[in-house]
Amino acid sequence: MSELLGVEKFRAVLRDEDYRFFVAKVAVFLLKDKVRNKTELYKSVNKILLSQQLNPISFNFIRTNI
Repeated sequence: MSELLGVEKFRAVLRDEDYRFFVAKVAVFLLKDKVRNKTELYKSVNKILLSQQLNPISFNFIRTNI
């Protein structure tokens, strides 16, 4: 996920919540074709967010952003 490493430079510019949603949207875009269902996508995106020490997103975020 080298694309997510490129997003790191925006961390100082955006507020924490905005950065979290930005990373989540990028992760959804990158992972949506690689998983079988929305639940797997939800778990994968939250794993990425937690690895970057960000709060997890809700399942509703996945449903509205696909």
